[in-house]
Amino acid sequence: YKVEITRSNGPEKWFMLDDNIKNPVYSFDSTVFSDGSYRVRVTADDVRSHPVEDALTASLVSRPFVIDNSSPMLQALKTESVAPTSAEGWKMVISGVAVDGESNVSALEYSMNTEDWFNFTSSDGMLDNNEEPFRLILKGSEGSLPSQVFIRVTDAQENVFTSTVRVEN
Repeated sequence: YKVEITRSNGPEKWFMLDDNIKNPVYSFDSTVFSDGSYRVRVTADDVRSHPVEDALTASLVSRPFVIDNSSPMLQALKTESVAPTSAEGWKMVISGVAVDGESNVSALEYSMNTEDWFNFTSSDGMLDNNEEPFRLILKGSEGSLPSQVFIRVTDAQENVFTSTVRVEN
């Protein structure tokens, strides 16, 4: 077998991954490629078992697939308010936008003072896009105000990014 790769958009320029594959299962290091949409072409022939003039060759091109090695990002991250509540507790609102260049955002999580992680969702209630605005509302009792809140975003390819919000009261 022979395996080649090309970008799905732009001119079709095939790059050889391997031209001497004997095993029907093949994997490659995708980290050497920039993020984007790609296709692979697998070509098989029977030259080894037939005379060159009788040999057959066939190729198959894959559907486009995404290579995404870049972490998602958190943009416009801000603390809108840290305020005491009427019940002698506190309320904090953290907002921002989780963004990924290639894949959908698949998880949003927060942790206060490096404790347990908790899931939360985007403003529209669904993580179904590569740009997800969010508004996280946290409340607690008096004396439990965290000194920092960690926001973690994960994309569909399991790339992760974490940012810290320092809390000042």
